[in-house]
This record gives sequence, C-alpha cells and structure tokens, in this order.
Amino acid sequence: MNMGNLAMNYWHQKNWGKAEKLQLQVIEEQSKKLGPEHENTLRTMQNLALTYQGQKKWEKAGKLQKRLLKTISKTKPREHEYILTIMGNLATTYSNQARWKKAERLQLQVMNTSIKVLGPEHPKMISITTNLAMTYRRQSRWKEAEKLQRDVLESRKRVMGLEHQSTLICMVGLASTWKHQGRDAEAIELKRAALKAMEKKLGVDHSVTQSVSRSLKEWCDGT
Repeated sequence: MNMGNLAMNYWHQKNWGKAEKLQLQVIEEQSKKLGPEHENTLRTMQNLALTYQGQKKWEKAGKLQKRLLKTISKTKPREHEYILTIMGNLATTYSNQARWKKAERLQLQVMNTSIKVLGPEHPKMISITTNLAMTYRRQSRWKEAEKLQRDVLESRKRVMGLEHQSTLICMVGLASTWKHQGRDAEAIELKRAALKAMEKKLGVDHSVTQSVSRSLKEWCDGT
C-alpha cells in the first residue's frame, strides 16, 4: 500500500494525526516529482485540507483551500465539479469560523452553479442546499432555513423515498426549525411522524431513533 492510500485509510479511521503526517510527506514527494500544480499533488492537498477540517484546524484548512482554488482556477472553468467541491469545503470552513457572510456567499455560488450543472435533485445538490440551510440556522434566520429545508425534504422524498434515513433526518431538522419559530404543535407532530418511521425502519434501539425519542420527550415535557 502506498503512502497516499495509507493516509486515506487513517483519514477514514479519523486518525487525523497520522493522516496529516503522511499527507504532508506525499505532497512533498509529489511536488518534487510531478510539480506543485500537478493534479495528483492538488488532490492530496485537498485531502489534507479535509484532514485539517477533521481536526478543527480551520485556519490551516482555509488557507490551503484558498490556495487550491487559486491554482485550479487557472486551468478549469468555475463551473467544474472539482472547483465547486473545493468552494463548498471552503464554505464549510468559513461556517465553522462563524464567518457567515463569506460562507453564505460561497454556498450561494455553489448552489446556483450546481443546479445548472448537476440538476436540482442530484445528491450533491441536495447536500449543498442542506449546508446553506444550516448556515441560515446558525444565524437564527429561520424563515430562510425553513424554505431550503422544505425543498430538501421534498427532493429527498422523491429521490430516496419517504422512509429513507436521510429523509427522516431532514424531517427532524425541519421540525427543529419550526420549534425555534415557536410553532411547537407543528414541530412535535412532524418529529413524532419521523420517530414513528425511524422505529419501523431503523429499529427502536438504533442510536438515531433513541436520540430523536429523547429529544421529542423533552419537547413534549416542556410544552
């Protein structure tokens, strides 16, 4: 197994320290043999940026992601999927730094471009919209978050089905937004429906089911 693959194994295991160390070594070797702007070198750098995100090293992640964007934009159009992925990752970095305006601006760019390139119901498109909704939620912009969450929920229903775990988690997220808007009865009803489907689909002992069950009980006890 080469060092790059071993680093990714460590990454999937969330063994960030070992992954980072190997990725830095691979980037150094690739830069010497292939050049600092070779596609393989840049992909390893992209993986390193994700490793930094996994360690919550947001400054390092952002610096590397901006460098990647600048380099790749020389040879690929702005609507290229690779560039959109890095822009989305950089937006995640900004969001975790509470740099909401920067995160929102990038997420809107990625969403508006991706909808043309991928289509409104592509799995990546749904994920992009979800991330923007989360940015709005973190700023307590509930109406804007709700609109996007409704769109995502309807897309997941059509693409994945009503009882898919991702669809049910979307229902729980929308219920939470309603709760923050003071719409307690609607929130409890939606979350209860999601829980019932989770118990059937995932089982009552599943960690997600149990978490939603506890949260719903707290909501009901508090009303």
